[in-house]
Amino acid sequence: MRDTQAISLDGNQLAFVYTKAFHEVTGLLSLALQNNNISFLGSGIFSNLNRLTTLLLHDNQLPAISPGAFDGLVSLAYIDLSKNQLKSESVPRAFLRRASKLRRVYLDDNQLEMIDSCILASPQSHSATRVLSVLGNPINCDCSMRWLLRLRCVRYCVSH
Repeated sequence: MRDTQAISLDGNQLAFVYTKAFHEVTGLLSLALQNNNISFLGSGIFSNLNRLTTLLLHDNQLPAISPGAFDGLVSLAYIDLSKNQLKSESVPRAFLRRASKLRRVYLDDNQLEMIDSCILASPQSHSATRVLSVLGNPINCDCSMRWLLRLRCVRYCVSH
């Protein structure tokens, strides 16, 4: 299992993923968990996946992100958390802080009213991020959101 590079559990009606489910798959590059009913990701669930570049979690039932859930994802370049139930207050400020290679972040169609600038790794990685998409969220656009203008490519829709 250590040599497995891709796992797709797309559309399997999964409601829960055990914290150590992927600990033995250390060579994993791509993990597809979209189109399920996952409502919780425990802290450290991806801690051994330091080679993972793609994580698909869209179309689930995630109301929150546990602190430390994404800490092991140092090589992550693409993450899709669209079409969940994420709210601003239930997303840790810097939940992608260790993913310094991020190029594409999709948070579309959640319930986010604000996006904290700490969501991405470091200020240096902001310039490397190619897409931060927050379409379909009830974003409250005020001065605290000015940091979005510094990103090269941001897709967002503001509703008042």
